[in-house]
Amino acid sequence: MFKKINSSFYLLLFIYGIEGIAANLAHPVTPTLIKQLSLPNYIFGLAFAVMQVANFLMSPFWGSLIERIQPKIVLFIGCLGYAFGQYIFLIAQDQTVLLIGRFVSGFFVSATLITAIYYLIKITDLSLRKLRLPILITSFTVMGTFGQFIGGILGNHDYRKPFYLQIALLIFCALMFLFCLKNVELIQDHTSMLSKINPFHSFKQMYHHLNKVFILQFTAVFLLTFASTSISQTFGFYLVDALGVSSAVNGISRGIVGFLAILINSTITIEMIKSKNVEKKIAYLLCVILGILVLLSQNYTMYHFFIVSVILIMTMDTMLASLIQERTSFYSKEDIQGITTGMHNAMKALGSIIGATVAGYLYNVRVIYPFMITIGLYFMAFVIYVLLGKDVQVNK
Repeated sequence: MFKKINSSFYLLLFIYGIEGIAANLAHPVTPTLIKQLSLPNYIFGLAFAVMQVANFLMSPFWGSLIERIQPKIVLFIGCLGYAFGQYIFLIAQDQTVLLIGRFVSGFFVSATLITAIYYLIKITDLSLRKLRLPILITSFTVMGTFGQFIGGILGNHDYRKPFYLQIALLIFCALMFLFCLKNVELIQDHTSMLSKINPFHSFKQMYHHLNKVFILQFTAVFLLTFASTSISQTFGFYLVDALGVSSAVNGISRGIVGFLAILINSTITIEMIKSKNVEKKIAYLLCVILGILVLLSQNYTMYHFFIVSVILIMTMDTMLASLIQERTSFYSKEDIQGITTGMHNAMKALGSIIGATVAGYLYNVRVIYPFMITIGLYFMAFVIYVLLGKDVQVNK
């Protein structure tokens, strides 16, 4: 049994890592695509926001569905649907079709983001989960940065090449998920599937489990995703639009983030998760990010300082992604892991929606504003984890 579970974990890790590469191949060339179509600057934020609207609406739905349908089937559907959405995005010749493509992608990508985590929870006992959950999330995040590196290099002369590779890899992942992953035990539920099709039904389900800890945690997830999206989305567009550099520079920067993330997340992040008060460690990490952002807001015209600062912040954001996902799982009882995982992803999607939209419009006012607004967001998250740390200590 142990060998079976062990092999299932490594198969999941491998396939999910490949999907991480695929999901990020088109990001470095998206600014180029928008420029090629002569669309307004704010579209770079709006397009991502539309994708995240679909992600947000469907996250709780997938979170409920995976408890009743084999996760590997949901992963198969999610990857194929995501590939179709990216094909629409690629062939778009106007704003409307482009936004439709982003919506379709968001509709299906939420299935893979939630289901991979849920599958890991189902095949891993509690003692190993603390270590394997951040490894899985880190694999997607880190491989995603390498995906952006590859996409930036491939798209340097033809922005369509990363899309071709992306679609092929997503189809490959869909087949791998379907034929390589094991079945898991499902929850026996005879309630009407019509209620499950309504995405807001699952928000209502989560409402019954809300307490002070979950309210603070999901608020922090929203704030941190808002901040990281604002920085990540603006960085790539700023390089192409304001500095006039090629997509390769964006890709190389993301590749550096990936390399640093592997080193840090395989050592420091795991040690933080094993520590007694993870919330306290998250608060310390947020202090470091805030310090860099304050310096960046005063020195953003210094080209090299700007790039190095953003690379460091994005690297630390990969740490936060693993840490906050582990905290959501830690706060959740076994029978609501699917629901809370769906809500976690929904809050991430909501943060991405608002973060991308606000960043796009603030960029038109002044290029530094999308970065400056994150100071307040990270500070509020810092306060939340100070409070959560105290609450966890009291309830021990």
